Amino acid sequence: MVAKKTTVKAMGLSIESLQQTEVSFKIIGTAPLIYNSMSLKAQKTLLMGAAKKTAAEKKEIKHNPEEEFVDSCYINGTNGSYLSFPSTGIKRGMATAALETAGVTKASINRGIYVVGEHINVWGKPYMNMSVVRSSDINRTPDIRTRAKLPNWCTEVTVRYINPTFSQLDITALLVNAGTLCGLGDWRIEKGGPMGGYRIVQTKDDQKIFDRLVKEEGATCQKLALENPEIEAHDNMSHELYEAITQERLKRAAIIKEVA
Repeated sequence: MVAKKTTVKAMGLSIESLQQTEVSFKIIGTAPLIYNSMSLKAQKTLLMGAAKKTAAEKKEIKHNPEEEFVDSCYINGTNGSYLSFPSTGIKRGMATAALETAGVTKASINRGIYVVGEHINVWGKPYMNMSVVRSSDINRTPDIRTRAKLPNWCTEVTVRYINPTFSQLDITALLVNAGTLCGLGDWRIEKGGPMGGYRIVQTKDDQKIFDRLVKEEGATCQKLALENPEIEAHDNMSHELYEAITQERLKRAAIIKEVA
C-alpha cells in the first residue's frame, strides 16, 4: 500500500507530507522461540510492592511451573492464533541489524519505519521448558525459570516505512539481517543465545511450512497446550526438574494428610 503524497498549505507555505509505503512478510522460525512475558502477579508486585508472606505461604513450594508456563506467554493473538508477540521486538531487531546493513542507520530506522500493530500473531505449539537462569542482582543468583518454548513457529508482519528514504529492498534486507543477527524472545541470538532466529518465506517449501503451522498449530492447538503442558521428549533437564517438583508435591500432600 502506498500513501499518496499530499501538499498542505499553511501560513502561505506549501508543505509536502511524507509518503508512506507498506509491505507484508511471512516469517518462519529457524530456531525455537522462547517466551518470557512478565506475569500479572509480577506487575502487581511492582505496582503495590511485595506483601509480607504468611507462615503458610513460606511453606509453599517456591515455583509453580504450570502457572509460570502460561504466564510467560503473550496472549493477544487474532486471525486463528492465540499467542502473539510485541511488534516492537521486530522493529528493535531491524534497528540493531542496521548496524550491519549498508546504507541505513539505527536512528533512521527508529524514525522512519513502523511495524503495524501492537502485537504480531504467532502460530506454533508451546512446550514447557524449565532451565537454570541467573538473576540480575549483584550476586547473579541462580534460579529456575519455566517458560513456553515453541520449537516450530511462524508469524506475519507488516512494515510501514517512509518512501523514498527507504525502499522495499532496504526493508527486506533489514528484516533478513534481523532474523539472522538478532532473533526474537529469550536467549535470542542478539543476547548470545541460539534461540529466536527467523527467515522470510521465499520458497515453496517455506510456504508449506508456514501453511502447516497456521493450519495445525493455531489457536485451538495453543490453548490445549497451555491447559495441558507437555515437555519435549529430548528436554531431559525439564523432565528431571518437573519430576522433582512433582515428587515434592506428593511428599508434602502426604504430610498434610497425616496431620489432618
